[in-house]
Amino acid sequence: MKCLKCGTESSEAVEFCAKCGNRIAEAQQQTMKPAAKNGMSRARTVVIVVTVIVVISIVLFAALFHGLMGHGYAPMSTPDAVYEESDITNGVQVNIVSISNSEVSWNDVTVQLTDGTESVEWSPWTSDLGDGAAGLMGLLPARILGSLTVYCWVFDLGLDIHGDGYVSGRDYIQVFTAIGATNFSSATTYTLVLIYEPHGEKIGTGITFTG
Repeated sequence: MKCLKCGTESSEAVEFCAKCGNRIAEAQQQTMKPAAKNGMSRARTVVIVVTVIVVISIVLFAALFHGLMGHGYAPMSTPDAVYEESDITNGVQVNIVSISNSEVSWNDVTVQLTDGTESVEWSPWTSDLGDGAAGLMGLLPARILGSLTVYCWVFDLGLDIHGDGYVSGRDYIQVFTAIGATNFSSATTYTLVLIYEPHGEKIGTGITFTG
């Protein structure tokens, strides 16, 4: 055993240093205390770091969840909707009566029209919805469905008849052919429905109609 005061080596059974008289056991205890203190300090630091990481993770998860459920982010599940049909010249108007989630952006929706054999689609992005007489509306490019050339209007009226970029119970879609062109056939059943693009699933059952 070595004396920490003068460095003299002594046997382990000796309590005092034979050269300087320093108490060897007491000196050893004094040198052990800082080591224990340093160990406790490191453990406390680890606990603090882990706690900070957990808190940051909770905050980030809460922010992400809020963002997903807020405007401009896709809802967690495919919404449901109720539609009704109105006749218009050379086509049909599909009114959205209600939708189960008010956070569905038109950017996340595709209008799909099928005749039982073929289908055509339109993507009415909000940037394409211009200012129309009845609210915000967009005339989307013509599509060829069998022998038909079909046009699509999307009316985004919103809650205050100014459009808000989100699918609501005031919005509606019109699909029609040009006057004088081949019209929808009375012998064919057509289906118009909205597709929720984040999940690739139908929003409700849509509307079926004939010419």
